[in-house]
Amino acid sequence: MDIAYRCLSRERKERPLMIEIVNALVMALNIQEKADGKVAIDGVGILNVKLLGIREYGEKNPSDVSNDYLILDLSHTSDDPQRVKVEGNEVFTLYVEKYFEQHLNIVVNKVESVNKHRYVGNASMKLRDVNPEIPQTFNLSMWDEPVWDEKYVGDLKVEVLYKCLAYNDHIPTISRSDQKAPIGIPKDGGLLVVIIHSASSMRRRHQHTSIKLCINGELRNTPSMMNTWTPTWLQEFTFMLEQPPTNDKLHLEVINNDDSWTVNEKESLGCTDISLADVVERKHTHETCEIFGFASRVSDFNHTRLTLELRWITSD
Repeated sequence: MDIAYRCLSRERKERPLMIEIVNALVMALNIQEKADGKVAIDGVGILNVKLLGIREYGEKNPSDVSNDYLILDLSHTSDDPQRVKVEGNEVFTLYVEKYFEQHLNIVVNKVESVNKHRYVGNASMKLRDVNPEIPQTFNLSMWDEPVWDEKYVGDLKVEVLYKCLAYNDHIPTISRSDQKAPIGIPKDGGLLVVIIHSASSMRRRHQHTSIKLCINGELRNTPSMMNTWTPTWLQEFTFMLEQPPTNDKLHLEVINNDDSWTVNEKESLGCTDISLADVVERKHTHETCEIFGFASRVSDFNHTRLTLELRWITSD
């Protein structure tokens, strides 16, 4: 709009240059194409990254990735950069806050012996180059440091998959229970479906992390996820309720299930409550909640961002 109004200026020097107009149109087209693909302008979602191969400069074929590991982080996050080591062909999940602005940064290292790791190079890519919901393979150029005198050191081959969580009609789910009401739903009540997507922004990598859910004394638990900053469950839980939970809350708690703790004394890393009145009214919501706590055994502050999906299904 600003460009259009400037084009109407009487004085030529006040009108925009053609290059400004072209750049504005390119940006607008890009935003429109992404919007047509059901991705929000400030897209929130999950990015899966898998290492397929590394070819160092001078080599004809990709090297064996079994002795390599990556350190991945996303730029422009509201929290501290999340750096996680990924060995071999492991698929790692990152939480995306701003699809149009963020970059995926990858540092490549090679394990030459038990106590000797060699830095290979680093690569980067824009998330906006990734088409949502479609697995894509990218060959990224690796560069040596320092930044002001970069040197090409090889190629990095990765497979990435971006899943958008921004639109209610485009959220990845485990089931499609919203299409048809299950048999046995109370006439005056309904079925509450809770889908735990993932957690992120953890201050430390927990050994065994799970999420505990509770509604009116009814408990559920996710499996424990090991050795990751961003555990991803995509697990569905159902609660059959006699009345709409307009005055009830869903209690969520982050649990450390490390073997050093007894079965009845699992360490709590923080909890929060979510009001269910909104999902009763809207039938389907996507929630992101912040959970803060303190890990007493290691004297460490914990911060978790949990993403989940809520559905309220009635007999009609």
